[in-house]
Amino acid sequence: MGAKPFALRIMGYTGPLVGYELTHDAVQAAREIAKHFNVQDIPFHQADLIQDRLNLKGALVYSYHCLEQIKYHTEEVIGNLIAAEPAIVVHFEPLPEVFKLYRPRDFFNFIYNKIADYQSSLYTTLKEKKRLVEVKDLSLERQGYYQLPIQETICVAWKPN
Repeated sequence: MGAKPFALRIMGYTGPLVGYELTHDAVQAAREIAKHFNVQDIPFHQADLIQDRLNLKGALVYSYHCLEQIKYHTEEVIGNLIAAEPAIVVHFEPLPEVFKLYRPRDFFNFIYNKIADYQSSLYTTLKEKKRLVEVKDLSLERQGYYQLPIQETICVAWKPN
């Protein structure tokens, strides 16, 4: 989901990989990029993270700047991921709720996310799920890099119970 699994293959990961994208165009682009890098053993599919019931039992699931665009359906997406029973989920997403607004960079990241109407409750939703014992081992790490100068990527990892 989001980030292309072919990057993992290029880095030497030999296990099974499946890519899910939000749009038909993104699926086509992922297939073309995989073809370019000669990693054609990875199937790519379109997935609606709000409505589709994915079978991810025991899988490593990760997203890279994917969930930021599903702001108004955070509960449903996280609920669907929990129901899919992955072994671990890793998100590389902007998480404005952890920004320290007294820091200029964080302040501008926060404003950018607000203006773009991007995700603003992923970390809060995961913390609430953890409180409800549906999510365990929640970890958070700021990456210190940005897709754009004002869009910091933060890694949050969790396991469903």
